[in-house]
Amino acid sequence: MSELPGYYPDSADPHGDPHAYPPPEDTPMLDASLHPLDTSMVDASAVNTISAANNPPPTRAEGVPMEEDSTAQCARQSDERQSDERQSDERQSDQNSKRRAVATPGSVRARLDNANETADIARTRAIEALREKKEMASKLAEAQQALDALKQQTQDLQQQQQEWLQSQKSALDQQWSDQVATMKGELEVARNGLNRQFNRDLAAHKKQAADQLQEDVRRAEAAREAEHKAKLAQLAQERERDKAKIAEEKAKREAEHETAMQAFAARFSTQRQGARATTEGPPQFPEGPPALRPEYNSAATREQRTLESVIRDRPGRFPVATMSALTEPGPSAGPSAGPSAGPSAPDGGEEARMRAMMEKMVAEFVGKRKSSGRRPIGVGAEYEKDRKEEQARISHDQDLNWKKIVNIFWRLLFGLNRAKDWVHYKGVDEPTSLRCTAGQVQPEITSKLFFGSGWATCLWNKQILQLCVDEVLRRRNLDSTRYGVPDVKSGYLMALLYNHLKDARVEWNRHQPQGGETEEEAETRAVAYAEKRRLKTVQNSRKSNKLAMRKKVAEKMIKICLGKRDTEGVAVWRWFLKLLTELGNAGMSSEESEVGDMPTQSGALASVVVFAIRRCPWRLARVNKYMEQIDEAVLAVLTGGHGKHARVLYDPAWLTVQKTFLPDIEEILNFSEGSFTMMEVEVVIPRAN
Repeated sequence: MSELPGYYPDSADPHGDPHAYPPPEDTPMLDASLHPLDTSMVDASAVNTISAANNPPPTRAEGVPMEEDSTAQCARQSDERQSDERQSDERQSDQNSKRRAVATPGSVRARLDNANETADIARTRAIEALREKKEMASKLAEAQQALDALKQQTQDLQQQQQEWLQSQKSALDQQWSDQVATMKGELEVARNGLNRQFNRDLAAHKKQAADQLQEDVRRAEAAREAEHKAKLAQLAQERERDKAKIAEEKAKREAEHETAMQAFAARFSTQRQGARATTEGPPQFPEGPPALRPEYNSAATREQRTLESVIRDRPGRFPVATMSALTEPGPSAGPSAGPSAGPSAPDGGEEARMRAMMEKMVAEFVGKRKSSGRRPIGVGAEYEKDRKEEQARISHDQDLNWKKIVNIFWRLLFGLNRAKDWVHYKGVDEPTSLRCTAGQVQPEITSKLFFGSGWATCLWNKQILQLCVDEVLRRRNLDSTRYGVPDVKSGYLMALLYNHLKDARVEWNRHQPQGGETEEEAETRAVAYAEKRRLKTVQNSRKSNKLAMRKKVAEKMIKICLGKRDTEGVAVWRWFLKLLTELGNAGMSSEESEVGDMPTQSGALASVVVFAIRRCPWRLARVNKYMEQIDEAVLAVLTGGHGKHARVLYDPAWLTVQKTFLPDIEEILNFSEGSFTMMEVEVVIPRAN
């Protein structure tokens, strides 16, 4: 059957079941015209009104103030809405219970009237809810405005408080700065007064000491003048006798060396396998066997005897180098040089001609530089000429002794023993140096140096160094032995002092901030530079030691081959020596030490120094083979020194741990075949009664 207007099946059951109370089947159909409520009246607005009636908006309870929290209001409104829904459900349930009878036209009319009444009630409630919602929104807006105004007032108060605190802080800072400046001024005045008093006392004391010293010097010089002249004459005679004696000993050593070389060559002339026989019959000494006399033997004689013992004790350990092994171009050969014919002795005439040509070119170049008249460049360059002339005149040992004397005097004068001690040195300021240049002040020997701009040429430092030279010469004249060094020019001593000044200033400037650096950044840079310099020094030292050892081995192998009359071996080792000279220190492999981890006896890792060798990947492969051949001769030629491994009694527990990491550790450590039996010893110290 079709539904009647205003009749909703799901209104019959509060749970929404349309078949809970179905109408009877014999109920007659009612025409819409019989109903006072037309279907056109039930439009969308009525449906919305009914929906609003079923879900009424929350209403504000009477007596609740608007200032309460919005969350509490929402909770209260939700409770009221649920209560209204329960009451509406109860009324609907009562109405449904009345409609359980058979539907009649009268009952349908009653239900439509009830529906209209319910719709009116819902519409009224919706209007009231909308009005209350608008009132609530307006009150919320007013509350939000009040809250914003309160926040603005709070921000203004905070801003005023910060401005007041900032002004108070600025005033306190200014007051503190003024007090600090006043105290600094007072301290500076007091310090200047003390310095002036100290300088006056020091000057008076120095003047008194200088007068007394000059008087002593005059008396000493008058007494030693004659003695000095007598000693000079005696030294001249002794020098002539020493020259004659040295010449005689030199001739004697040369003769002895020649005799030993001939005997050595005749005694140890052995034929290498595959080489041409150079002599027939057993070797003979040209002048008989050498007599071992208990007299002084020169270094050459001792070296020859060492080589004799090496050849006698190690006949089969020498590497054999042939000419065919050296058929590739040398390390310095160019692309157009072609393949080398192998090592050979240098042409004496060609070498002499090249040397003469180079000496001529150098002499011409030096002559041009001397005649150019340019001003010498560098720190203390005007004294370099005197230094070179004196170094050419005196011996090397005397030059070293003078340098030691100047070094000791420099350290005693300034109280600084090492170059890095100058890092925190406080020198004089630039105005003092400028006043000295203008002739207004004069430095003393104990005055501070100037390390500012123009330090190398300023008059202040030059006068201090000149005073140092005068003091060194004065003290030397007072010594009875005159320090055991010859007389030199003052320019020679000035050059040595300028070298000390340059080293001190370089070390000081390295720790100064450069280009906007902070003090911490400057210190970090200086420490990094010192570490880099130390590693470079160690690396260069290892390279130079390796080159010196290889050249020494090559020279000894040349002498051994000469003694064995192995002309081919002599040519090869001479070529090796020439190759080492050509490579120099830079051509040696780099040995660097790094820190690595190694297991200890307990199994923990400990930091140890590990040495690594860095080969040159760009080097000709044959050159590496040459270096290996030279290194093979080291153990066969060099004698003395410590063994390859230290003699150690190893702990079995430690060896057990090491074998887990290094299975071949027994081969690395070179264990002895036998064992040593340990004994348990208990030491008892008796106590005194």
